[in-house]
Amino acid sequence: ASAAEKEPLKGEKQPIPDGKLTGPLVFAVFAVTLSSFQFGYHIGCINAPMEIITKFVNSSHKDMFSKPLDEGEVKLAWSIAVSMFAVGGMAGGLLSGWAADRFGRKGALLLNNIIAFIAAVLMTGSYYVNAYPLIILGRLIIGFNCGLSSGLVPMYLTEVSPVNYRGMLGSIHQLLVTISILFSQILGLDFIFGSEYRWPYIFAFTVVPSAIQLLTLPACVESPKYSLIVKEREIRQKETSRSSEEPMRWKRRSTR
Repeated sequence: ASAAEKEPLKGEKQPIPDGKLTGPLVFAVFAVTLSSFQFGYHIGCINAPMEIITKFVNSSHKDMFSKPLDEGEVKLAWSIAVSMFAVGGMAGGLLSGWAADRFGRKGALLLNNIIAFIAAVLMTGSYYVNAYPLIILGRLIIGFNCGLSSGLVPMYLTEVSPVNYRGMLGSIHQLLVTISILFSQILGLDFIFGSEYRWPYIFAFTVVPSAIQLLTLPACVESPKYSLIVKEREIRQKETSRSSEEPMRWKRRSTR
């Protein structure tokens, strides 16, 4: 066949060339999915040291209110601490779309780490100030963090990935969630952080993926969709508002 026969007909869509797994793309996937790791980590991290933390809850309540909790009340306090993660996650998930458009996919993920740091301070500090309600508050805040991540990470991965790798790279979010659940169970073993005096380090570990992401994510590109569509829309809206304000200015000057 001649070269002319191989050329697409006029009006016919040209095939999209296959993308490649480049170094910057792999680096961006690593940096972004640290939030996925955070999500899975906090699903599982509270399960292994359950007995130790419930003892702390009871002793902390006794010191705070001069009255110990009975078994049912301890279970209720524990259930609230565990379920607050889901409550925060629902709120974060609902706001993930707004945050992605308001701050950008990358910008929202970077700001989300501030929330993770606050949650880590509250949950870890509960042991040192002997105030178990801080665990409940920290679980609510880290749940909000993970809810935002559950929307932002797949969105970013889908928008930066080449079409032929979109399915594979999009599934890395869930893969990291699963791996981090396993990792959190390992950290909760008795001889690592699952002891009476070391369990706060399980919550303190929250800062590690957040700190790494703060160092790596700024070097990654912003989502092309956000840069080309959302930003473009904002610029056009500003230009439209300026053009509509211009006749009003001339009208005011003429009346003077």
